[in-house]
Amino acid sequence: MNPQITTVEDLDHEALFNIHREATRRAIEKAMSDEPSIDFLLENQDKLVHKYYQNAIAAKK
Repeated sequence: MNPQITTVEDLDHEALFNIHREATRRAIEKAMSDEPSIDFLLENQDKLVHKYYQNAIAAKK
């Protein structure tokens, strides 16, 4: 989740819930299908980043 969501005054909580529910469903579906494979993740671990995590690191510099 984007940390800036906490500053949204007219947040649609139902829409936010639905977005998170769908993301969770997709994540579980991919995990159950072994996607991405552990081999892919290990081969690409230095190239894969989470954009919000990366933004937090960049903000600290």
